[in-house]
Amino acid sequence: MMLEIMLGKRFQATKKIWGSVAHALKAVAKDRGWPSNNDDGLTISKQLGRETGKEEEFTNHFYSALMIHHGYYDYLYDWDQIARAQRDAKVFVDELNAIRDRQPGTFTIETPEDQGRLAILLGIPRNRNDDKTLDKLLPIGTVSEEGFAPNYGYRTPNNRSDNDDDGMAGAAGAEGQPEARRPSGPGQQGALSSRLKSLQGHVGGAKHRAEASLPAGLVTRRKV
Repeated sequence: MMLEIMLGKRFQATKKIWGSVAHALKAVAKDRGWPSNNDDGLTISKQLGRETGKEEEFTNHFYSALMIHHGYYDYLYDWDQIARAQRDAKVFVDELNAIRDRQPGTFTIETPEDQGRLAILLGIPRNRNDDKTLDKLLPIGTVSEEGFAPNYGYRTPNNRSDNDDDGMAGAAGAEGQPEARRPSGPGQQGALSSRLKSLQGHVGGAKHRAEASLPAGLVTRRKV
């Protein structure tokens, strides 16, 4: 019974360590408009590390939490190792929370690794994630003052090559175009509301003109 209690406590400890890190990474990814699947944790960690100049530190913290979590099942870690991982996780989570609460930093693509990592975060389809396409969409030297964060105003580059006939208009498809920077005040929100009402008016007018041009008796309306 004592062994079961100790193993149960160890499981809870490792679960909390990994859960705190995974949750903090997802929060930053959601804030920036990046995917937040469990499989993207390392990618997000490395990108944030590159942005802040702490790539090695962030990568080590991520692996510390991940390995201590996986190691539980093989009884690889004792309480001292779990305690160290817990301290690492706290430092990492504090760093991530600070990043989440501020504007993304300017980031410059410098290496092919940067290209590949950003392709994942920006939702570029895997079948288009090759060197030629990445050099066209995310060329080395590209600078983003929004840290390549769609929710902060970054616009996904055009994904269509000269030989494409598939009609893809954006790196993440027609639905993948990110919205502009979030409104920061009542004035911007009011402007967006006015634009929306104007667009709705144009759509309604076009529909009315189209129906008026049809012969009598052919205009049908969908039942609500």
